[in-house]
Amino acid sequence: MSKWSTGKYRSRKSGVVYDYKSSWEAIYMDKLDSNPQISEWVYEPVFVCYLHEAKVKKYIPDFLVTLKSGRKILVEIKPERMRNISSNVAKRNAVLQKCDEEKWEYYEWSPGEQI
Repeated sequence: MSKWSTGKYRSRKSGVVYDYKSSWEAIYMDKLDSNPQISEWVYEPVFVCYLHEAKVKKYIPDFLVTLKSGRKILVEIKPERMRNISSNVAKRNAVLQKCDEEKWEYYEWSPGEQI
């Protein structure tokens, strides 16, 4: 499976079919379904506006994950080498504000990391 493959994934937890945009997203979806501590997850659940290079833009994080404990975590699939690019820093700052408002946590994931 190439890194930029697209396709459909049916969640074993919810039965919902999602259109993923990368194999990394498909891998993460499978990990979410396989993790017994996760009660539910939603793909591209919200959008956040952010400012970059004097323009207002829209950012859609990849997942909102709800743990059985009730904790909610907004997750972005992002290679480590891309995390400090200025547009990604702007997105992160905006989403951290959203997470603070909603009492959610935020996490950036790339293959090889635990969930």
